[in-house]
Amino acid sequence: MTRPATKIVLCSMLVLCTTFASAHHAFAPVYDGRRTVTVAGVVTAFRLVNPHAQMAVDVKDDSGKVTSWEVEFDGRLNLTNGGWNDDSVKVGERISVTGNPTHTASPRMFFVSLQREDGSSLRRPALERLQSLEEQRRQRIEQRNQPAEQGR
Repeated sequence: MTRPATKIVLCSMLVLCTTFASAHHAFAPVYDGRRTVTVAGVVTAFRLVNPHAQMAVDVKDDSGKVTSWEVEFDGRLNLTNGGWNDDSVKVGERISVTGNPTHTASPRMFFVSLQREDGSSLRRPALERLQSLEEQRRQRIEQRNQPAEQGR
């Protein structure tokens, strides 16, 4: 390949890689993991896609003004491994959703849980797995400590 052709190919690859890299982001620069917010409203969209599933919720304030909140989830693979599918959240459904807000106080959050009007709820599968692992760890520690405590 000639030198100019090599430069063109390399520049094209750089542009493509930059575009794909900017489509995905880290959690901490965007969302505040130390805080949560809860809003209630009507689901206007739910897309179980990669790199992150998305949901839009219309939230009406006390004066009647409607704000559209964007809720970002884990990716499709993580959610489907947790039992989710395209019908896990339905458009038109009235919900209360809790998540980590942005650092800029924009109407956007990263999903933690949602509560439906009928009382059923959905939680982030990654948190469910973490709690399950923590419970298993706690039980193993308890089992290891039992013989030592019984011998005293």
